[in-house]
Amino acid sequence: MEDSQNTKEELSQQLVIKFISLTQKENFEKAINILRENPDLPILDTVDKKYNNALHYVCLHNSIETFDVVMSYLEYIVKCNNQSNELITQFLVSKNEDDYSPFHLSVYKGNLEMIEKMMQYNIDISIRARKGLSVLHLAAQGNHPHILHYFLQKGINIDLKNQHGGTALHYAAFSKSAESVMYLISKGSDINLQDNQGATPLFLAAIQLDNTYIANKLLKKGADPRIKNKDGKDAIQAAQEKKNTDMVKLLKKKNGLVELMNIKSAQKPVKCKLLPLILNMVLFLIVSIATFVFNIPYFTNGFWILLLTFLLFISFISFLLSWLIEPGYIRTTDKKKDLEYQLKCLQQSNDDHEICYECILLRPPRSKHCEYCQRCVIVYDHHCPWINNCVGANNYLWFSIFIFSTFFYALFIIVTSSMYMMESNYGNYGLKFNNQNTQLILHKLSSIICIVIGIFTCLMLSVLIKVQISNMATGKTTHERFNGVYQKKTHQKFQNRELTIQQQSSNEQSSTEDDTLSNELMQNQQNDSDLESQHNFRKKKKNTHFSCFQGIIQLCFTNKNNSEYRNFQF
Repeated sequence: MEDSQNTKEELSQQLVIKFISLTQKENFEKAINILRENPDLPILDTVDKKYNNALHYVCLHNSIETFDVVMSYLEYIVKCNNQSNELITQFLVSKNEDDYSPFHLSVYKGNLEMIEKMMQYNIDISIRARKGLSVLHLAAQGNHPHILHYFLQKGINIDLKNQHGGTALHYAAFSKSAESVMYLISKGSDINLQDNQGATPLFLAAIQLDNTYIANKLLKKGADPRIKNKDGKDAIQAAQEKKNTDMVKLLKKKNGLVELMNIKSAQKPVKCKLLPLILNMVLFLIVSIATFVFNIPYFTNGFWILLLTFLLFISFISFLLSWLIEPGYIRTTDKKKDLEYQLKCLQQSNDDHEICYECILLRPPRSKHCEYCQRCVIVYDHHCPWINNCVGANNYLWFSIFIFSTFFYALFIIVTSSMYMMESNYGNYGLKFNNQNTQLILHKLSSIICIVIGIFTCLMLSVLIKVQISNMATGKTTHERFNGVYQKKTHQKFQNRELTIQQQSSNEQSSTEDDTLSNELMQNQQNDSDLESQHNFRKKKKNTHFSCFQGIIQLCFTNKNNSEYRNFQF
């Protein structure tokens, strides 16, 4: 009788082992049938030779249907035997020989539905996997910003370190997990934090080929390429050793004129400053006062006075409106602050609607997050330091009027000041003083100041005018033209990585490589089209041709009322 009982138990265990084997081969239909035909299998206590239980491969292969069947089976067994749900909790966090539990695998695979169902069993989210990898490390490595967001909302420290001192940002940068990198840096992860080997996230990104996109994002948020590791090497030297020429060029790049004028995205982190705005207003005031006090009295023809006054009025009013009118900020409603909405947003990504990882929302087409204003702007053109405001759908018309009118105003001042200086009775018009020499000096100083400021203004504005004329001719914004938004730029969102449930060799190259699931737990599945999907971070190039007139109408008038941008819904 006892032998019969032992035989029955052995057969039951073999069925569980068979179930695990079938799930490893992704033969879930047959696996489910085993459970349905055998309602009393010892599924809680049985593991295979590598200590994988019935859920390890199910979570690895993201089979939510099989997961639900196994969970229902577990609940049935526990209930029938009057056992505690604590047994299910222990089952969900039981580790295989590589120190990964079903819970860890579901985090790495980014299956929020599985995770939420597991969390109902009071799982301790601080439980670590191999070499101290936390749920943040696994989610970052798997490139799942929605999972990062889910656990950060539960109070986990964003800069939590593993045994080697690496944070989630280190692992995201090394694994080329671009979305995770953008999310983590937007949430304030320490961008220059060094691990136990002295490596920063930028250093780890620099040693990877085809990783300039992530490195560029890190640099723009303040990553320092000159920080040295314990071997005395910085990111630039590491990239040079790897013969990564594109990376070296990027790391050495400095801000140029187009970056300083915000025509192109700045290479270094930006700060909102009032100095350009104040300088603009002071120069405008000085030139206007000097012109009307010293130069204008020379002209007796009322037409010149009227023209100058008209240009001054248009320039000043358009400046105020460009400065004070909000450019078209995307409103953050209560719905968009909801965790469920944010998690859905972070799971979405397509060619037309990009995720803003700072605001955690899906941006309408042609919008962008401004690093100065820290808001998303509809039909973003650029942030202009001279008006201390973004140029977007709402104020593009007034900004265009401002730069054109100010250009002609400055040009008019240069001409009138030059004509006045060539007058034989120079200094005898306008404001007069008792001392003739003082009067002449002040008039000359006034004219020189007007000419110098006017030339400087015309040179600066000529660049902006050229850019905006080109924008109108193509119907594109400055950001779209200079930052390649319409060009198809792809990177691999998921890199054909699968867990291999096998022990890792002891001679791995670095501490970060040693902990990376890409190296220690994964095997390529070349035919899995879902895992080879390419994510496009840029809007597809449109084949629409614009006339200059159509471009003017679109940028100045129709964009701000376009329902595609205004009424965009998730």
